[in-house]
Amino acid sequence: MVVANAGSNQAICSSGGSVQLNASGGVQYSWWPTVGLSNPNIANPIASPTVTTSYSVMVTSSSGCTDSDTMVVFVNNSGIIPNVYNNGNIVWTDTYLDYQWQFNNSSINGATAQSYTAPVSGFYSVVVTDGFGCTGTSNLAFIDAAAPPSCLNPDSQWTTSFSDTSVVVNWSYIPYADQAITSYRTTSPIGQWIQMLIDPYQTNSHTINGLSPATTYQWQVKIVCGQDTTAWLGMDNFTTLPVNLNCPAVSNQWVDQIGPSSARLNWLAPQNAHHFEIRGRRSGTTPFITIQVPQGSPNFKDVYGLANGFQYEWEIRTICNAGGTGVSSGWSGLQTFTTGCLEPDSIWTDPVTSNGARLNWQAVVGAVGYEIRGRRIGTTGLTAVMVQGGSTNSKDVFGLLAGSGYEWTIRAWCNQNGTLTSPFSPFTTFTTLNAARMQLDIDNREVIFDHQVNLFPNPADNNLFIETNVGYPEQFVDLAIYNLSGKMMFEEKNLNLSEKVNVDVQRLENGIYIVVLKNENMLLTQKLTIIH
Repeated sequence: MVVANAGSNQAICSSGGSVQLNASGGVQYSWWPTVGLSNPNIANPIASPTVTTSYSVMVTSSSGCTDSDTMVVFVNNSGIIPNVYNNGNIVWTDTYLDYQWQFNNSSINGATAQSYTAPVSGFYSVVVTDGFGCTGTSNLAFIDAAAPPSCLNPDSQWTTSFSDTSVVVNWSYIPYADQAITSYRTTSPIGQWIQMLIDPYQTNSHTINGLSPATTYQWQVKIVCGQDTTAWLGMDNFTTLPVNLNCPAVSNQWVDQIGPSSARLNWLAPQNAHHFEIRGRRSGTTPFITIQVPQGSPNFKDVYGLANGFQYEWEIRTICNAGGTGVSSGWSGLQTFTTGCLEPDSIWTDPVTSNGARLNWQAVVGAVGYEIRGRRIGTTGLTAVMVQGGSTNSKDVFGLLAGSGYEWTIRAWCNQNGTLTSPFSPFTTFTTLNAARMQLDIDNREVIFDHQVNLFPNPADNNLFIETNVGYPEQFVDLAIYNLSGKMMFEEKNLNLSEKVNVDVQRLENGIYIVVLKNENMLLTQKLTIIH
């Protein structure tokens, strides 16, 4: 069986924009139509369509099974002309993705926020980029640097992201503000005003939680600038959604597999769900990008094309019928995450011998390699080792001293030149075994690790099968299985590796063990998990 996944819908700008597609689920891929694609026969071609295009991909598994899926690349027209507003010597524009302010048509170094305080009088403009990669330049505006700003009210206010117990209140962007105050109350019966302080003022939206379903509320907002406070802007009404017992909302959502430009959005599916709808945006921007999750899809969605080092927010709702009309839950509520090159979140050392060890870690999404630093405890200086390949998750090290403590740390590299790296992980320690503890004298043996030994199934239940592709003349070896304390739990001698070996392990308790195959010329080790 194969399940095709064409990836998320994407959006580009019409002025030469492109995006990388990301299909998964098989070993062969065929995209159509082929127009605008760099290569229609790979999983991740570059798409550069000039009009909005729906791309389908046929995915073939290693056994020849096929399945197809579809995604859309939306092409958005360029030609943005942003507005420029001013309050005294403070200038600002509407909400976009990126900003670059100019003075007399020359870029101002470091002026990349939504607002800018003019230090000298003259003509100012701004170059903006929206969420689709489209850019535009405002008209010139003369700003008097000597004009003091005043405390202004927002121009407008509105509500979004309704659910049965929450809503997001929004207002137009205001520079020169220290705090914002929102207040809300029920309208029937008229309730007491409940105030909420946004301090410091870093956003022009706020989520109100703990509301009652199917209830109408009033809300208002005012701005605080130092000692000055504006009047309330005016009251706006909203009504929370009723509880739809037949179409419950998603109550548990989380994000993992975060990388510099991607993340995995996860959720637990409630009963009666037919499919789901996700919407998300970079925090601080206004428009949402909406993604449909079709029926039968897994309860996660991988999203790509994100910007490194930025915070994003997303929410999800349940659709309980095929058409998605009238039978849906409220939105789950916004959850945030930040992209970046993350350090491995789990590192451990296993197995450990008297003169060697395997350093293990959880592979990092978006990594191209890893940098390990380690030393014997009590010594100075760290030995650095580079490991190629982002999916690599272990490194075997040799030449260690028996019965000695070591410590090591690791960080991910997310580009080849090392300018995008994670922090180093905390140090983890291990102690090499005394040679007598495992009753092995391996100093003169060749140590061969598990890429040359096949133990299956692993985890094992009652039977363990062993095969090896090591082409040594000696076909007979001794088998020993140790627990992590170094105690031998099982032994069998003179196994013939020229044929598949069946080992009865039903007497071993659930846990992690070290399997050792040895003769006078070689030593092979691998970790084994027993789960009955």
